Amino acid sequence: MRLAVLGLGISGVAVARAAVEQGWTPVVYDERMAESPATLRNLDALGAIGVEVVTGWFGRLADDEYDVLVVSPGFPPQHPAILAADRAGKPVWGEIEFAFRIAKAPMVAITGTNGKSTVTVLTWKLVSSSGRRTWLAGNIAGSGYSEHTLTDAARLAAPEDIIVAEISSAQLERIDTFAPQAACVLNVTPDHLDRYPDFATYRATKLKLLDAVADGGTIVRIAGAPGLEDLDPARPEVIVKTIEEASIADPNCDLPAGTPPLNWDDVAIYGRIGRSNFAAAYQLACAVVPNVDPHLALQGYTGLTHRMERVGERDDILVINNSMCTNPGAVIASSQSLNRPQILLMGGHDKGLDFTPVAEYLKTQPHQAILFGPVTEKFRACLDAPHVPDLPAAFALAVEKCAKKGAILLAPGCASAEPYANFKERGDHFRDIAKEWLEI
Repeated sequence: MRLAVLGLGISGVAVARAAVEQGWTPVVYDERMAESPATLRNLDALGAIGVEVVTGWFGRLADDEYDVLVVSPGFPPQHPAILAADRAGKPVWGEIEFAFRIAKAPMVAITGTNGKSTVTVLTWKLVSSSGRRTWLAGNIAGSGYSEHTLTDAARLAAPEDIIVAEISSAQLERIDTFAPQAACVLNVTPDHLDRYPDFATYRATKLKLLDAVADGGTIVRIAGAPGLEDLDPARPEVIVKTIEEASIADPNCDLPAGTPPLNWDDVAIYGRIGRSNFAAAYQLACAVVPNVDPHLALQGYTGLTHRMERVGERDDILVINNSMCTNPGAVIASSQSLNRPQILLMGGHDKGLDFTPVAEYLKTQPHQAILFGPVTEKFRACLDAPHVPDLPAAFALAVEKCAKKGAILLAPGCASAEPYANFKERGDHFRDIAKEWLEI
């Protein structure tokens, strides 16, 4: 079988490598020239196993050049090669469809606008606590834990293993046989409107995960979750576990009788949002393995890098790095998880999202926002907050403004903008700035 693989990034390389192992013939196409060190490394890696790579690709394929098109999530759904494949009746697989077709181990899948990385890691740790070998995989990146592409996890995991995967909306666009054993859509709030024509399309793409759950599998839903208030995922062939308010108030109520209660002050699980995340992860883990040990799972748990990451505390001021916060809903959710007055550092590429909910939320709270770096005039006008040139200046102003027993929270609400290539660079810089102040 001949595969045309779009994208020479991490997922494209993993697909090509796995395709060779399956005895298939992949050709990898990328519109970028082979100039960056990462691209050159990937070229060398694939060349070593005999995979043809086309760089500087002009974006079109002849119908007789391939049997299946495999699309990396970075490619837009309206790309000419994808549309041409559809017209020709060619199969188009996303990475998770490809990975599922070669996998021997069952999968647990988590999506949602906010919180999916945290719930994925918590689920992975909880499943691992049962003694089963478990793979952390999918869209997750920069968490501080051992991560794999879903394709690499699928080809390496044994049948008795379990793969726990974070799944993005882009990865859900092209699924067919993908059928996880357990799944959860945590919430859906406006995001990625630079990729989708409207919120309804984005939401519908997220909800494809629930339709995909295997017969006999489990759907975990959170009652009243944002964007899912009226959702009824009931299907006669699946189990639906609903997390009610009592479980969010104290997830200890879901633990087996005789289990010592967890002390939330001892772990990096903050506020109602944190407890909701844990409750979802616990139900997902229990759906696929017996003997989950939450105390063992949370032993030494300090949260995820760049996701409500506790950097330190000085003079009763707590510093939190939440660089992965890239939409308005995430700003509000992360702020609500801290029970103290805050200075929120915000800025970047706003993706055309509406930040009015954030502005309205701030009016009801003792918090203040500081904007940094390049932002649009619409963003600045909506939030009506001080604007400084860069992140160091924003942190310095936050130190001046922050009240005792308060918090400085990097919650950009936006994708990264210059000088940062991604949320990891932004978060790393913030951590360095903060540690310099914390260590004075």
